[in-house]
Amino acid sequence: MPKCIGNFHDQFVRRYLENAETRFLNKQREVFVLKKNGYMMQVYVYATVVPKIERDGLKFIGFIKRVDERVQTKVLSPPVEF
Repeated sequence: MPKCIGNFHDQFVRRYLENAETRFLNKQREVFVLKKNGYMMQVYVYATVVPKIERDGLKFIGFIKRVDERVQTKVLSPPVEF
């Protein structure tokens, strides 16, 4: 996780646990992740929360899928010429 997001991650989780307020869960988002080699990569993330079966509480579950390079180029705007 990029440091700029990681700094706020615990706040996002705490806010959800306190009042179930979220802007991230149950939606597919296009975000950047930090790879082990230090480079960032664009991915789709889907996160949700489910009740734990074995004991009381909640479990956060996330799914990550790489953004296809062809899709990435479609997202970028063409350069502006003057």
